[in-house]
Amino acid sequence: LPIYKIADRTKELQEKNSELEKLSIVARETVNAIAIASQAGEIEWINESFTRMTGYNLFDLKEGKAKTIYQANYNPELKKIILSCVSGRQSKVYESMVETKEGSRIWVHTTLTPIFDENGRVKKLVFVDTDLTETKKAEEIIRQKNKDMMDSINYAKLIQDAILPPKAEILKAFPESFLF
Repeated sequence: LPIYKIADRTKELQEKNSELEKLSIVARETVNAIAIASQAGEIEWINESFTRMTGYNLFDLKEGKAKTIYQANYNPELKKIILSCVSGRQSKVYESMVETKEGSRIWVHTTLTPIFDENGRVKKLVFVDTDLTETKKAEEIIRQKNKDMMDSINYAKLIQDAILPPKAEILKAFPESFLF
């Protein structure tokens, strides 16, 4: 190869390496857990946030019970989600429960993005998870408080209905009255 072509290739490789280094820093430092899997779902790479969120490092996953994304996730619809994502050639968002290394379960919001090769075949699956556990706990508290409040209102109505005479009897005795 002529020297000018080697210099062009060297410059191009340096630019790509610089870009990869920046992407690597972002992936490593983000609070979101990131996992990259093969087209078969085998987990190939995770970032430090994944380890902080779940307690698992890559060695734990590869040697343990969660070698594939299917084993690491409790969402029974995961295969359908991945097929839909791949066939639609676009990212999909879903929520699911994940078990941490300590055995606790957390809720995660996942954005799944397929990466295709130049021939249009799936090359990698990228999963970006955000921990929703605190949000789900808050939703459950609100749901329970709402249920308690509605139960209380219904009980008060039951007491009122038992104590007060029927509306027809009140209007019969006091024709010019109204109920509020």
